[in-house]
Amino acid sequence: MSVNVDNWQLLELERTLTKELGEGDLEVTPENLKKVFAHTADSFLGLVR
Repeated sequence: MSVNVDNWQLLELERTLTKELGEGDLEVTPENLKKVFAHTADSFLGLVR
C-alpha cells in the first residue's frame, strides 16, 4: 500500500510535533533530540528520515 503525502501535510505534521512534544515536562524539542541522539537533523521530520 502506498501513501502519498504532500509538502503541506508534512509541514502541518512538523508543526503538530513541535507543539505537542515541546510542551510539558519532557520538552522533546529538536534541539534536545540532537543532544540525545547526536543527530544533525534540524527538525522532527529530518530526524525520522
